[in-house]
Amino acid sequence: KFLAFSPATSASASIGLRSFAAKAAGGEPAPASPSSSSSSSSAAPPQDSKKDKAQQGDTDEQASWLADWQVSQSVLDERDANKAKLTSNYEDRKKTAVSLGGPLDRKLYVAGLRNKDGTKREARLIWLDSEGHQQMSMSKKDFESIKARMKELDAEFVKYQKKLD
Repeated sequence: KFLAFSPATSASASIGLRSFAAKAAGGEPAPASPSSSSSSSSAAPPQDSKKDKAQQGDTDEQASWLADWQVSQSVLDERDANKAKLTSNYEDRKKTAVSLGGPLDRKLYVAGLRNKDGTKREARLIWLDSEGHQQMSMSKKDFESIKARMKELDAEFVKYQKKLD
């Protein structure tokens, strides 16, 4: 079955919203206008009257009361400034990345990123490709693991160097 939209259902919906807003504001619901209570689907559009304008004023006051939970402009500006500052810091860190040289021009830098659950920040070593996109990141645990196995890695580097020659 399909739901049909008619002025009667529109009027009853707006009456329901008005009564909800009035109850939320602690007042009585605004009475429905006589033109909105008609049940025929071919009703003429409601005409603006003083009573309708007064009800519109009440609805505007109720809507502004309902909007009080919204964040103020100063808080939004502060959040935007914080985001801009973090972006600027990120760009500065990327600019100071150390190049590994060679034809691939990979770069490294250290950044304070959030851990997996997002509760703390931890230092991570970031590897960038030649286009500046993150290729790999290493945590403290990863770095210590590589450092502990450095003798094995040196042996692998020697094997690789022999294959290149």
